[in-house]
Amino acid sequence: MIHYPKLGELRLVDCSLSDIHIHSLFYSPSNFSNALTILDLSSNILTSSTFQLLSNFSLNLQELYLSHNNIVLSSSVHSTFSSLAILDLSYNKMTSSVFQDSFNFSSKLQNLYLRNCSLRDDSFLMSAISITNSPSSLIYLDLSFNMFKSSSIFYWLFNSSTNLRTLNIVDNVLEGPIPDGFGKVMNYLEVLYLDGNKLQGEIPSFFGNVCTLQTLYLSHNKLSGEISNFFQNSSWCNRHVFQSLSLHYNNITGRLPMSIGLLSELENLSLDGNFLEGDVTESHLSNFSKLRNNLRGEIPCGIGSLRSLDSLDLSRNHFIGKIPSSLAAIDGLGKLDLLHNSLSGRIPCGRYFEIFDGSSFEGNIDLCSEQLRKSCPGDIDQTIVNLSKAEAINDDKDSCFYEALYMSMGIGYFTGFWSLVGPMLLWRSWRNAYLRFLNKLTDSIYDQLM
Repeated sequence: MIHYPKLGELRLVDCSLSDIHIHSLFYSPSNFSNALTILDLSSNILTSSTFQLLSNFSLNLQELYLSHNNIVLSSSVHSTFSSLAILDLSYNKMTSSVFQDSFNFSSKLQNLYLRNCSLRDDSFLMSAISITNSPSSLIYLDLSFNMFKSSSIFYWLFNSSTNLRTLNIVDNVLEGPIPDGFGKVMNYLEVLYLDGNKLQGEIPSFFGNVCTLQTLYLSHNKLSGEISNFFQNSSWCNRHVFQSLSLHYNNITGRLPMSIGLLSELENLSLDGNFLEGDVTESHLSNFSKLRNNLRGEIPCGIGSLRSLDSLDLSRNHFIGKIPSSLAAIDGLGKLDLLHNSLSGRIPCGRYFEIFDGSSFEGNIDLCSEQLRKSCPGDIDQTIVNLSKAEAINDDKDSCFYEALYMSMGIGYFTGFWSLVGPMLLWRSWRNAYLRFLNKLTDSIYDQLM
């Protein structure tokens, strides 16, 4: 008999476990006692039988992870987890009637992960959900990659999960306008992901009135209207905490409002794939990420003040003028895309700019630099000047060499001559010996000739 009375955490991830293995472990509640608070059985081949077994034992589980299994939950599954704070059932299957009275969530539940569970609109029947019968402490809810279509999911949320901090409904098929309940009852919302749906209408201005909101992702929808309405009709009480806004690939129009510069903590602004237009000035600056629209004007010189900027995409706009040299001073800039604009002049030099090759600047026919293998107008003249200076330096070096050579030759000749002639002038015996040598040499030559 296996008995672990003090075991508090058990993780058996990706072990090819079946219901038989789990039943052999949990055949008696006394096997693990009440000390077990964290149980992770993700990525196995478990079914609803295991889920029912764990629910019956209750234990004192606070965290239960069952993602990537073969669990098919239905109303026939009766569950009660009185202490559960985190439940992950992602990548399993659920029938439309799963959230009936028989499926009781813990009032302590804080994080619920139901990613890719084949959930539909009728999966959440507001009148029958037990979670609505008690105050909900749910702060994180992941409903992404399901099949929600109508706004019924929103009304369930507004009635049962008003304490949410993070809500993820990415990649469903939600249609229609965004309901105003987010601005009325979601007073604690910090992160909202609604991208990858079919939402329509204008971007509600009440998002700027949710004072706790830090991240808003609405990309890849069918939202329309002028972007200025979104900014100008909001109080932006969250401007000192708002960090990320993603609206790319919608049908938003108009000019970028100056008030966007008031969002002092904005770190990610993604607006590409819309129909924006107009100039970009320093008044817009707080931070940039993606601004791929029909924007024009010069890139503001003050962009170098955005020291936290790590990605900049201004491609496929109509920016003109030179690339600000201050941009090359941002040490954290890891990605730069200035493709297909009308920029001109020399690409700035800087130790942080050397990592970007020509692919970051293509489509700007008047740009020049070594990255593009294209010389700038003044480079040829400067090359000639540099060559002339180099030749002059070489001439000076050659002149010094020959002067030293000639001087050493003169000294050598002088030393050799006087080393031979000097002794003959100073000593008589040397002179006589030298004269006798010359006489013998002359006689020898004469005899050979005769």
